[in-house]
Amino acid sequence: MSTLNYDYQDSDVDASPNYASSGHGTNCAGFIAAEKDNGLCITGVAYKAKLVGIRLVDETQTDTMEAAALAHELSAIDIYSNSWGPEDGKGFGGPKEGTELTLQNGITNGRGGKGTIYLWASGNGGEEDNCNADGYVNSIYTIAITGMGYDGQVAQYAEVCAPALASLYGGGGGGYLISTHTEQSCSQNTLQGTSFSTPLAAGIVALTLEANPSLTWRDVQHLIVRTSKKYQLQDSNSNYNWKQNGAGLYISHRMGFGMLDAEEMVTKAINWTTVPSQLSCDTGDITVNHVLNAFYYSKSEFTWTGCDIKYLEHVKVRVTFDATSVGALRIILKSPASTESYLFTPRADDDTTDIENAYWDFMSVHFWGENPNGKWTLVSDMVTNFESGAIRSWSITFYGTSATNEPYPRTMGSDSGASTASLSIRVLVIWIVLLTQLVNP
Repeated sequence: MSTLNYDYQDSDVDASPNYASSGHGTNCAGFIAAEKDNGLCITGVAYKAKLVGIRLVDETQTDTMEAAALAHELSAIDIYSNSWGPEDGKGFGGPKEGTELTLQNGITNGRGGKGTIYLWASGNGGEEDNCNADGYVNSIYTIAITGMGYDGQVAQYAEVCAPALASLYGGGGGGYLISTHTEQSCSQNTLQGTSFSTPLAAGIVALTLEANPSLTWRDVQHLIVRTSKKYQLQDSNSNYNWKQNGAGLYISHRMGFGMLDAEEMVTKAINWTTVPSQLSCDTGDITVNHVLNAFYYSKSEFTWTGCDIKYLEHVKVRVTFDATSVGALRIILKSPASTESYLFTPRADDDTTDIENAYWDFMSVHFWGENPNGKWTLVSDMVTNFESGAIRSWSITFYGTSATNEPYPRTMGSDSGASTASLSIRVLVIWIVLLTQLVNP
């Protein structure tokens, strides 16, 4: 047991669950770093990595506790793997002020200034849910991971998720995952969800950092974008299936840039050149005041020419809106290169009603590599005849670099990946939780 473990509920160093049946955190930990040839269940992706366990989840969870957990032993931990988030299907939830500041501090000061890697499960609400209601997942400081099934299709639980960077097997499509469990037992034929895709990704990132410890938090994101593969994976919903963006990258609304490729990530990492400094530009508020109902939708256009960014990474859109039913709201952003990203989609189980003058920050990675200068279009509507609302205003914050093409050379480096023999990357695993929050100014 690591001496760095901590229980933020009971304020002690024993991070074990209160009940032997509560093995969610142990399941996740096994995917990352279960010992090789342990004779029980599986071998972890980065089986020589050092694990640190945090018990955070409970009804008494607060912003202070979350902030402390996400900064726990910051100088000693490289990767924080988070398989928790807001309740699926309804409401809006995200980090409050203390936790948001902690994430910013982590990417600024973690790993000796190179930035802590925060991975986050994108949620299990399925096609009728949207991860952009999760403020942890749609932060530019986190890496959202979604899931796929064994049948070559997007997993049935995968949400529509413009912030998702990549996907990995998470069970489904006729199969389940197996991992370690409490009391030296083995979970079989029960595990499905992005909770388990995410620690698999954490293991791959651990191997990547071993290959090149100098990688920054943004280098890791660029590596994921450039090495993930679409293969033959498909989504039966053509609106969310693969499309090529204006930079020539294939992107899916439910599988991100594709399945993580551990070998290529590690190989490319060896001779990787750090990406240029991050720039940001903000359009300021664009007033709309368009009514939404059975007869009217909103289409707002804004031409932007004042930004030094030539290569986009993240795009954040703050929308202020009214809605008699949030579950009927749809918001689509279109770039100057004609790439469309579904920022928010209908949620059949969302019972959030009678919202007035509320705002939320939606995020998309679907414009990665594009130039932000030109005409941006925000289209919004209500998908049922019985609901109404309004788009009051919106604004865009662009993040990226001043590079005119790719911000780094695409060199392959050595053909051999790094072994796990000397791996000393520390990965922190945090358990699952339910939260609800909507911002009203």
